Amino acid sequence: MRLKRLVKLFFVPAIIVLVGTILNVIVIQANEGMPANTGYGVMNHRACDILGFPYPKHIPIYDGTKFPYLADILPFGFSVGDILILGGLIAYGIILILGLKGKLASE
Repeated sequence: MRLKRLVKLFFVPAIIVLVGTILNVIVIQANEGMPANTGYGVMNHRACDILGFPYPKHIPIYDGTKFPYLADILPFGFSVGDILILGGLIAYGIILILGLKGKLASE
């Protein structure tokens, strides 16, 4: 019974992560790269230079950008999809911790 309940609890965060991923894929495919505010795009490229990673595929937002509200326009260069993915992963962690501590033990 406990395993069934945990599986049910993990389903919601999985859907949240999936929706966030789909939103990011939609905007990236529509624009052939992730549109980003110029400042955040520059910041991401500098961080990648410092860490030695290849450049992320960010492009500047302009008037013809498709789905600009899904782009990296939030503070620190996050998108709505990124926030959903992060929220789902945090929910996974909380469920896992509570499940391991026995807080979600029985129905």
